[in-house]
Amino acid sequence: MFYSLRKFLSRAVCLWAVMCAPVLAQGQIAVPFIDSAYQIDATFSESFWDQLTWQDSFHSLKSDLPPPDPTRFTVAVTSDALLVGILAKVDKSLSVGEGNQATAANPTLVGYGKEPGIELFIAPSADRDQYGQWYITTAGLANDIWRKAGTGAGGLTAWRSQAEVVSRVKDGLWYVEMAIPLAALKYNPESIAQDWRIMLGRVHPKQAGRPVSYSTNAPLSDNFHELANYVPMQMGHDGLEDFLWSVRPVNEGKVIQTTNGALEYQIEIEAGRLGKSDFKFGELHIDGSLETSAGTAQASRVVSIDSAKPTLVQLAFTLPAEKAPQTGILKLSLAAKEASERSLALHVQDVSLDFKPISVQITQPAYRNSVYATESVDAIEAQVAVAVAAEDLRGARLSAALYARGQGKPLAQQALEMTSLQSALSLKLDQALAVGAYQLKIRVEKADGTQWETEETIRSLPRAPYDEWRIDANKVLRRNGEPFLPYGWFGWKTAADPATEGVNAVHVYHLPNQGIEKTLAFMDRMAEEGVVCLADPWPAALYRKNQKKPLSLSEEEQLRQYVRRLRDHKALMAYYIYDEPEFVPVLPERLNRAYEIIQEEDPYHPCIILNMQFDAIDRYASSADIIMPDPYPSFRENMGPISGIVKVGKHLKEAARAAAGRQALWITPQAFEWDAQTPAARAPNFLELRNQQVQSIVSGAKGFMWWIYGRQLNDKNLELGMPFLAREARLLKDAILSADIEEELQVSADDTSHLHSAVRRVGQHIFVFVVNTSPEPMGQVNFYLPSLGTGPMQLVSEERDLRVGNGKWRDTFDGYASHIYTTDPQYAYGQTVTAVQRRIDEAVAKLDKPANLAFRGRGAVVETSPHLEYGAYPKRLNDGYDGRWWQANQDKNPAWIQINFPTATEVGRIVAVSNARSYEVQIQDGSEWKTVARGEKPANTPMVAPFTPQTTDAVRLLIHSAGARSWDKITVQEIEAYAN
Repeated sequence: MFYSLRKFLSRAVCLWAVMCAPVLAQGQIAVPFIDSAYQIDATFSESFWDQLTWQDSFHSLKSDLPPPDPTRFTVAVTSDALLVGILAKVDKSLSVGEGNQATAANPTLVGYGKEPGIELFIAPSADRDQYGQWYITTAGLANDIWRKAGTGAGGLTAWRSQAEVVSRVKDGLWYVEMAIPLAALKYNPESIAQDWRIMLGRVHPKQAGRPVSYSTNAPLSDNFHELANYVPMQMGHDGLEDFLWSVRPVNEGKVIQTTNGALEYQIEIEAGRLGKSDFKFGELHIDGSLETSAGTAQASRVVSIDSAKPTLVQLAFTLPAEKAPQTGILKLSLAAKEASERSLALHVQDVSLDFKPISVQITQPAYRNSVYATESVDAIEAQVAVAVAAEDLRGARLSAALYARGQGKPLAQQALEMTSLQSALSLKLDQALAVGAYQLKIRVEKADGTQWETEETIRSLPRAPYDEWRIDANKVLRRNGEPFLPYGWFGWKTAADPATEGVNAVHVYHLPNQGIEKTLAFMDRMAEEGVVCLADPWPAALYRKNQKKPLSLSEEEQLRQYVRRLRDHKALMAYYIYDEPEFVPVLPERLNRAYEIIQEEDPYHPCIILNMQFDAIDRYASSADIIMPDPYPSFRENMGPISGIVKVGKHLKEAARAAAGRQALWITPQAFEWDAQTPAARAPNFLELRNQQVQSIVSGAKGFMWWIYGRQLNDKNLELGMPFLAREARLLKDAILSADIEEELQVSADDTSHLHSAVRRVGQHIFVFVVNTSPEPMGQVNFYLPSLGTGPMQLVSEERDLRVGNGKWRDTFDGYASHIYTTDPQYAYGQTVTAVQRRIDEAVAKLDKPANLAFRGRGAVVETSPHLEYGAYPKRLNDGYDGRWWQANQDKNPAWIQINFPTATEVGRIVAVSNARSYEVQIQDGSEWKTVARGEKPANTPMVAPFTPQTTDAVRLLIHSAGARSWDKITVQEIEAYAN
């Protein structure tokens, strides 16, 4: 039903007034069942909207100010959809807009913060660590994302919820109606028995005198992703168990040529019941559609599903014959056969439809299809796959020949009958390949005479001008042929002896913006310090520019010229091709082309890609030789990581899947705290740091580049713990770089889901790495590795041993504990984790000066005038460290720092580490501030300001001038208060 414009506008005023019905307590929202017809049109024309309870208890996030624009929303549920109505006030200058199409998952949106935004979050059970997010602008649904735990343990999952969303703006009111299919909400059995959780957030654009701000209906403190603080939501739907189903692909699918010559996209689908509950449906209908630029193909299957295990079926989609599309959107729906129009489970994802009759992966040489001067290759080996129907292989022949460029006689050749869709080639070489380029030509001939041909270029390279860096068959980095374990930091400053800290590799952000000369000067210093570095390959003109466009010919030439300036520097280890490109997002084709150009210009240094998002790992994997995710668990004060420390291993396992044996795996673990975004953030403690390191080793990481060195000197866990971990990694280098042995380690305990392990062999000795990713201790854990036999085994860095009997041993694990077992007796002694922890505890205790009234640990809280975005933040000014700094960000003095005491306190002296020259001290006297001291001092000396002791709730330091130069910014590292 549609209303006329006049009726719509008159109703708008009524809606804002009527939707002020009494609301439930903030701790609970009831979601009633609606069985009447509805139309999603952002007019709220159906009568039930007036009967619903509208929530309007919104407050500003991280601010005491009221939200600049009020917001109301309500929720209802139908037999197959969740209905959401939102009514918000906006600037009256906004024009009418409407839309209902979600894009592919991408959390960074053009215009974010520059236009009104609504962010809806729904978790389909109270204990669930997963939730959906919808981002809505005045134009409609801009984006939807499926998230896991906080900001994403396991990252963000590409998701099209198929929500119907319509947005309408008129006369300063913004109307949004949504219908979210219940089948898309990734249920589990707890979704039936428990309350759900909901949070609605507003993004309020920047206004005159007020920056971008946020408001929410939930009791949040830091950000929109505090899932535990979302509001409980009671679902008034008796049939939610109908949706306890899953339908999803189990592989990427492939395009093959069928017997009749048609191209067909084949993919295996898994459908199953979630949980062990019975279900009332008989046969189920799996319906699939494949949307491409050339049209939509359909495929469906009717299946009988056993509730005890998933059912696997294959769907096949016939592609258009005239021109096969390169990509498509696969949509899957699971429904009861007798009611196929009502989806019980939905899934949508992008798929690749690229058809390659012959696919070739060169496995020897192992890296970049190139033979390096430091390696010996006696055969060219490859895996060859054909994209045909299996029945068409009968009588097919595979032949391959290696030619020197420009020569007609093959240097090596092989022919064989194809008995499977994938075959292994091995072309033996009579002698080492001379420096030059070679062609490996491969042909497949079917029994009917159809032939397909392809070729690969193989290079034999001369000796490198300075250092040769390459990846070997085990995905280990080698420097001039020797195994190299990169271990270091982003943001390197300087060190008297990097080797003492265990550091051999570094990277500094944004050097391209400083120009090539400063970049080379930095690399010169790294060479002097004995470390190697990552270098951004982008000149200033291209660095973080035009990121959503393909490289132009002019840009390609600029990139080539810049790489030529870097490639022969003795400190260069690898090119850092991009940092978290998913947040732009950078066009993958741009990075792929850049990678090709760098390989052409410099075959002796690998390329690295870093991704924070889970899905982005696969999206950008083809643009680098090394995949290096940065999965930060996000540690919080007085609690563990909000994303789960297991996030580290999850991301590395996804990187291994995406690499498929083609790329090396490194890791950028978290060794810092977020200050600006999350006031409650902290750095990981020593136990958590070692957990991340051992977890990474278990998951196959062959390199460590921690973020970020600048914070190492401002946290005792980092300052004292990280050098120990670096030295431990150096001692374990051979075990870290070794491949897992084939023999399986058997682990048994009450719960083994949080135990992760890997077994490596170095010479005659075994190394077993085991890590507990749960904060809870494990009881007795039993291990069995038959090849160990009977004998002693050491625990690395623990100075204890245990006895193995017939391959069996037992141990216990504290929360987040890591144990490294070895049969090598040389690890029986050395510095222990217990000793390091004791040193950390003693150093932290010394931060609390007994008479310091301002110490954060005593409950004092610091407020400040505006400060710069990066650096240390107000909470760091009273934590006992004088290595942190706070910098004012204002043109007019004075800057101020205020200490709020938990109770009225007698104070008579302020001490600060600051570049202040002219300062003033005030105390709070009722509602007024009273000056109690003034002074001046040399810019680079400590500030000591005594005054007559007085009892007060707060004391404030005002700084009128600072630094030796007039333009110096005001900085403060630490502030203290004393009674006298």
